[in-house]
Amino acid sequence: MIRARVLICAQKVIVDARTNNASAVNIIEQLNPDVVPSQIPELTTLAVLDRDAADLPTARCTLSFLLNGTRFFAQDIDFTFSDRPRSRNVVDCRGLPLTGSGVLEVVLKLGRRQLASYAITVMPPRLSESPSLQVTTE
Repeated sequence: MIRARVLICAQKVIVDARTNNASAVNIIEQLNPDVVPSQIPELTTLAVLDRDAADLPTARCTLSFLLNGTRFFAQDIDFTFSDRPRSRNVVDCRGLPLTGSGVLEVVLKLGRRQLASYAITVMPPRLSESPSLQVTTE
C-alpha cells in the first residue's frame, strides 16, 4: 500500500544535485497577512511517498489547498517510483489567493484516500493605521 512519509510546506525546497537530499527552507507554520484578500508569494510543498513491492511503479495523486474547509485550488501530481520503494515530488506554488483568516490545509490524496495533510494557521489581517497616506506641506 502506498503511504505518505512526508508532506510539508516551506518557502523553498532545495534538492542537492550531488546527494539527492532535499532541504525545506523557511517551513511555513503560520501566515500573517497585512490585508486580505492577498496572495501567498511563495509556497513549496515537499511530498514523499513509500510503496510496497506489489504496488504499481507510478501513482497519480491530487494536491489540494483548502481554506477553512473550502477547496480553492487542486493539482494532479505524478509520483514515479520505478524500481524504488520511495518517490518524492516538489511543487512550487506562486500567487495562491488568500481570501481570509483561519486554517489553510494542504491535502494529498490518492484517489479518494487521504495520504497526508498539512495545516497552516492564517492569522487575521494586522490592524494598521490608514494605508500610506502622505501629506506634503510647504
